[in-house]
Amino acid sequence: MSTGNKHLADQYNRNYAFRVEINGAAAPDSSEGSWNSLRGGGVRIHETTGVTTGTDQFKNHSPGIAEWQDLVLVGSVTDKRKDMLTWYKDMQQKGGPDECYKDVTVTILNRDGSDLWSVNYLHCFLTGYSLCALNGDDDDTEATETIELCVGYSDNFLT
Repeated sequence: MSTGNKHLADQYNRNYAFRVEINGAAAPDSSEGSWNSLRGGGVRIHETTGVTTGTDQFKNHSPGIAEWQDLVLVGSVTDKRKDMLTWYKDMQQKGGPDECYKDVTVTILNRDGSDLWSVNYLHCFLTGYSLCALNGDDDDTEATETIELCVGYSDNFLT
């Protein structure tokens, strides 16, 4: 086993923090606006049908429809944390565009806490809301809520 590159594995294993801002929700630096985990939010771009061949026999590929992955957030439940449940109820009861769609900004942070990269997810709506199982016998388990957001589009994902 070579010891010449003992830190090689560390260059691929990095820890980052993140911040999520949802318009109309609690500030991300408060306990009501913070999230424990984040996944999804990627994009898959499909090629348009009818690929053409140029005069020099090279195929030309045209990007087609962008398919956004759902964004899934998990956060700790507190006695004041009600923004996502309110959003869900407003979608169900009122159903208007202002109640259904929210913009979400995810910022990846450097180890020193400075902003590394931000993505704006626009026209997001809830496709799922759930609370963890509430179990009175397990004092060590934190109560969490999970939201699943369908992403409308992003204006800066590929920039």
